[in-house]
Amino acid sequence: MPNIKALDKDNSEIEIAADGDGSAANPFITYHKVVNLPASMATNEAVQAVKDRLPIVATNSNVTTVAATNSLTVLLAANQNRLGAAFYNLSPEKLYLKLGDEVSDTSFSVLLNADDYYELPFRYIGIVTGVWVAAVGNCLVTELF
Repeated sequence: MPNIKALDKDNSEIEIAADGDGSAANPFITYHKVVNLPASMATNEAVQAVKDRLPIVATNSNVTTVAATNSLTVLLAANQNRLGAAFYNLSPEKLYLKLGDEVSDTSFSVLLNADDYYELPFRYIGIVTGVWVAAVGNCLVTELF
């Protein structure tokens, strides 16, 4: 597959390369940023420059159980070190979940039915609140950092 041009978070043009073409012989397509290093850079500097561009990965997690309530509750406090989070509604009741505070049945981000699972958007570090239709069951919250 040919490389494609894209914009990074700073609106700088970057080149994205694909490995694999989806065929039976080479089925897996992965994308990565093409990194052009200066020719003058020493080997150790070049290796460090590439390491600095590798994706951020989570190495730890914390799982908590939040009891269902029919009033606003904090499912996850804001955390500058958070890399991701997942929510599993173990209640037979609907859970209104909001990326932010003041969740309600008219102001929410995601509606989780019984046994629904939701993954937080990557690198959202703000507060997550929730409210159930009735106070039955709980929610398992896994925070990655």
